[in-house]
Amino acid sequence: MLRIIIVISALLTLLSGCATTPTTTLDTTPNFKPAQAAQAHPLEMYLHSGRLLRSGDMDEAAFWFYAGQLRYRVHLMARPNLPADQDLALFSSLNSTLGQEVNEYIGGNPSEWEQVIENVLSWDDQTPNDFTPKDKFPSAHREVRAGLLELKEMIHKNHQEIREDRASAGLENR
Repeated sequence: MLRIIIVISALLTLLSGCATTPTTTLDTTPNFKPAQAAQAHPLEMYLHSGRLLRSGDMDEAAFWFYAGQLRYRVHLMARPNLPADQDLALFSSLNSTLGQEVNEYIGGNPSEWEQVIENVLSWDDQTPNDFTPKDKFPSAHREVRAGLLELKEMIHKNHQEIREDRASAGLENR
């Protein structure tokens, strides 16, 4: 957990000098509210997930992790010319730190994992994305959503194998 906090702090310091888009500023305060998600940089969802993880609200942490990941992937796909040492580096670092803890938890129950993904896809479908507008970047939205749906289908087809792999790795199955 301390590693996540250190990485996020370092990355926020790095990102503080980066312009994420010409019209959007990054609010890294802990004041993110889910109702603000339509306007938020996807990083805000990751940070919210981390706060939920620290508070022990694992299911909500998983939801916001995957919501942030979906929106961040759309952002990166829609803007392929972003400097690699800014948003792409931040995205990769968050997935390797926060993602490890979230996935270790949610993977313990493949049915819940599927449901989180289903809930994220439904939420994304119903929630505007002012940061990377759906009408301006439709192919990025379609492709990223399709990838998340493929993950959900892979989980569905491999419940038993996921459980066996986790058991052999010493991870809890719930």
